[in-house]
Amino acid sequence: MKCLFGIYKKDEGSIFINGSEVNFTGPKDALEHGVAMVHQELNQVL
Repeated sequence: MKCLFGIYKKDEGSIFINGSEVNFTGPKDALEHGVAMVHQELNQVL
């Protein structure tokens, strides 16, 4: 998910959306192309 959202750069493989290969440069770029991610934090602060 972080590769898809542009947080990490992928080292191999390809990501396709609607038949076109994508390579987002960061979260802002992904959001501008309609890709969003909901982060889930498993360690909650009490």
